[in-house]
Amino acid sequence: MNLLSAFLLRDIAIEKTYRFQLAVRLIDVIFQLSVFYFIGTLVSMRDYFPFVFVGLMFSRFFQFWLNVFSQNIRQEQFWGTAEALFLSPRHPLAVVAAGAMGKFLFLIGELALFLALARYVFGVRLSFSPLGFIMVLAVCGIMFAGIGLVSGSIILYAKRGDPVNWFVSGSFDILSGVYFPVTVLPPAMARIANILPTTGALSTLRGILLEGNPPQLHDFYILSLWAAATCAAGYISFMLAYKKTRQKGELGTY
Repeated sequence: MNLLSAFLLRDIAIEKTYRFQLAVRLIDVIFQLSVFYFIGTLVSMRDYFPFVFVGLMFSRFFQFWLNVFSQNIRQEQFWGTAEALFLSPRHPLAVVAAGAMGKFLFLIGELALFLALARYVFGVRLSFSPLGFIMVLAVCGIMFAGIGLVSGSIILYAKRGDPVNWFVSGSFDILSGVYFPVTVLPPAMARIANILPTTGALSTLRGILLEGNPPQLHDFYILSLWAAATCAAGYISFMLAYKKTRQKGELGTY
């Protein structure tokens, strides 16, 4: 059995024992969409709910990649399996990546639920190319995974306290246009928002889902550059943290 299969089977077995948690996650998606649906009936912005629905889905996708590696590392440390896994013949990054795949399958289910509820329950008109949608999410996932690796490297080395996660997570929803257009921000904040790759990625995703606009080559080019940069930063920071933590003999401590 290879590493990926082992992690997938383990994660599925764990999730099956916590079926109530799966129900809570389902209810959370329904509740979140319902709240913003009714808020949308009160605000003057036309088509607010379709706007915020895409933002909520994109935010959940972003938060997953931002947190999954640090959470997995913390979990393995707590279980006492981190040292054995990281000292196995497998590359440490392969261990971290394989550990995220089981949770990634559940994320795909959540995204599908978002789309189904928006279309069939809340009446959002979706007209998009599945291929374009998947391609944009794939590039964004690579970009976000790089940031998540930086976060995971801090947890691996420092055990607690992750300023990257706190800062990025806190600023993302405000500056990327998740809940409201960036045009309503103060000029200084709007300029920062327009520089962030997440703002452009979310705008592209809204165009794909709500207007049927195909993704542009220029958008992929910009997102790919950011993805390469964040992955390089994630790789360097993680390997540095791994090397330092291994030298101190603290791979298994938490």
